[in-house]
Amino acid sequence: TKQQRKHQLYSLYADIGKALANPGRLELLDLLSQGPRTVEELVDNRNDLNSAKQSRQEVRGAARQAPVPSNYKA
Repeated sequence: TKQQRKHQLYSLYADIGKALANPGRLELLDLLSQGPRTVEELVDNRNDLNSAKQSRQEVRGAARQAPVPSNYKA
């Protein structure tokens, strides 16, 4: 039903919000928006390698679940 699809959409948005609810993850997204980077390039003195990899995986997982609008054109 329309209500179920709406609920599913909001659940996906909530998952994306959870993935972005960390300042370190937002910083990683900012760096990635400037161009391709390796995990090693993303690591600084505040984040260790495992933390950077986990953040990347969580953001990617949420992004994969996000619906693409039917009118989206790349």
